[in-house]
Amino acid sequence: EEDPTITLLVSNGYCSDTMITKFEIPENLIYYVPNSFTPDGNKFNNIFLPIMTEGFDEETYQLRIFDRWGELIFQSDDSKVGWDGTYKNKIVKSDTYNWSIKFKITNQNDVKSIFGHLNILK
Repeated sequence: EEDPTITLLVSNGYCSDTMITKFEIPENLIYYVPNSFTPDGNKFNNIFLPIMTEGFDEETYQLRIFDRWGELIFQSDDSKVGWDGTYKNKIVKSDTYNWSIKFKITNQNDVKSIFGHLNILK
């Protein structure tokens, strides 16, 4: 995709001039993190997976899930891999869990950290 350009044409009746400039439209940071999921084995809503669409560096993505006591129970460094609600090969109990996601914003050195909680419903 080519960068957009702006062209300015100016004339006063005697002389004219043209200026052309290209500019970059930065990607917007767009993501959605659900607040609940139901790892109950049916075909709906079995994986907790934040949706990261654009504006982030996939190489720096880190998702972490913690129980209410702060123990790390899941981690993923791939934005396409979510949590299936298990810990040590067993489905965890219905409860509230905390998550954190860290990543770099596209074309920047800034690291963004977002935090929240999710509910497991069975």
